[in-house]
Amino acid sequence: MSTITAPFPPRARRARLLAGGTTQQALLLCGIGAAVFYVAGDLLGATHWRGYHIDTQTISELTAIDSPSRAVVVPLMLIYGAFTIAFGIGIRREAGASRALRITGGCLLALGILDLISPFFPIHLRGLTPTTTDSVHVTLMAAELLLILVAIAASAAVRDNWFRFFCFAAISVVVIFGFVSAMQGPAMVANLATPWLGVTERVAIYAYLAWSVVLAVQLLRERRHAAHDAGR
Repeated sequence: MSTITAPFPPRARRARLLAGGTTQQALLLCGIGAAVFYVAGDLLGATHWRGYHIDTQTISELTAIDSPSRAVVVPLMLIYGAFTIAFGIGIRREAGASRALRITGGCLLALGILDLISPFFPIHLRGLTPTTTDSVHVTLMAAELLLILVAIAASAAVRDNWFRFFCFAAISVVVIFGFVSAMQGPAMVANLATPWLGVTERVAIYAYLAWSVVLAVQLLRERRHAAHDAGR
């Protein structure tokens, strides 16, 4: 079975496994946990806001100033950010000689930090005049998108197998659906109809979350196989 990390010499691999242990596995599991908390925040937020339309409204609106769902969503998104930081740290610790994985981990580490900051710069509800917090929020989202694309692209360079094609597909989905969503930004600010904005945005974000889960699973699987080989 092929793995996605650069091969380690037997002694180095054994030392790495002994040094990591349960803590390292927990850090890698945070890649799955981050996705779970994000989806939970999205779905629970939508249920706590009567009249919210998941097909036409964005996830950022769930944390908007004075939104009925903000108190529920923000704590979950902060946990998501913390888990993303932990996952980034875990990837960097797992990278070994792989520069591509170190870049991936670094991007996720930075992404998690921005995720901890962004809830404190929320947008306003539709129909209200945007202020500085709206501008900062949009800037943070643009920076996060760039980090996501670099992280996925870097991980794709690690191994020339199905995972690389999966990364290319994820990047394509994030770029295409992210662009379609961005095109409706002015209509959202003007409080006009934004058909399918919620769907296109979620397709882009969930594609990234799916990549995060797959990467975590593959790294954990590689550790399990390496541990088995080291114990022979």
